Amino acid sequence: MSEQLKISVIVNSYNYDRYISETLDSVVAQTLPVDEIVIVDDGSTDASCAVIVDYVEQHSHMKFIRKENGGQLSAFNVAAQHVTGDIVFFIDSDDIWRSDYIERIVEIYRSKTVDFVFCAYEEFGESNEVVRKYARDKDLGYSVAYTYFRKKFIGGPTATISLRSSTFFKIFPVDLEEDWRISADLPLVVGASLAGARKYYCASPLVLYRIHKKNAHKVHVKNSDYDYKFYYNREKTLNYFTAKFFLNENSYANMIEKEISTSGIDIDNKTLKKYLKIVYAQKKPLSWKIKNYLKIVKKLGRNS
Repeated sequence: MSEQLKISVIVNSYNYDRYISETLDSVVAQTLPVDEIVIVDDGSTDASCAVIVDYVEQHSHMKFIRKENGGQLSAFNVAAQHVTGDIVFFIDSDDIWRSDYIERIVEIYRSKTVDFVFCAYEEFGESNEVVRKYARDKDLGYSVAYTYFRKKFIGGPTATISLRSSTFFKIFPVDLEEDWRISADLPLVVGASLAGARKYYCASPLVLYRIHKKNAHKVHVKNSDYDYKFYYNREKTLNYFTAKFFLNENSYANMIEKEISTSGIDIDNKTLKKYLKIVYAQKKPLSWKIKNYLKIVKKLGRNS
């Protein structure tokens, strides 16, 4: 018998009354029905709440929480107080899931020992393009050291992300609400990596990601000031989770060997070469560097 998993969905709503019906319809119409839908409205000033109330009246498994505007991360923090599922999915109120999204992703959780899954997506609206991080499904393994040292984040847009509740509740609540009023998928992705989540990528475009003029990431002018604040917040987020999980640079370095040798991980040569740079940069004994250098070289040879 397959593992029975309770499925929770967090819907983050803010001033998308034109789109939220499509979003909620896509969640309700899943081939594998979800158990719980937690909708948090972040102080919308349009008709979003009226639309949501109509849905809640028709669906007993929907929970609706209204709050003052505090940004996307604050909405996630509020939702975390109401989530009870084994697997937690996220979707913004302008995006759409294909009807088999939940079923396909839950099957990954049932068949593989993973904690965090994200998938390819198809842009629609002002752009039409399938976006894939990898050409095929891929076990990405653990990424604690890689995330900390390389500052490369393994994940995707909010609507493509799901994780086990065991990881979710390690991350939340996150006391960085003012820093991530938008783009709160970044602390979610970083937090999962530093919490020791094993990540998996599904190359099927199961999510429709809407591109329009009101996208949160578009309404903020991207200039040198924006870039500085983004990178500042990124560093702050890394340091926040480092402290939250009682880690330090030495503990990150000690994880490199485990990450490289994780069974079943298909690490490409580009990534392995980045690990070489990490090993070289550590203030560790030469014997430690040589041992890990040889492990990486061996893995490089196996991949060639």
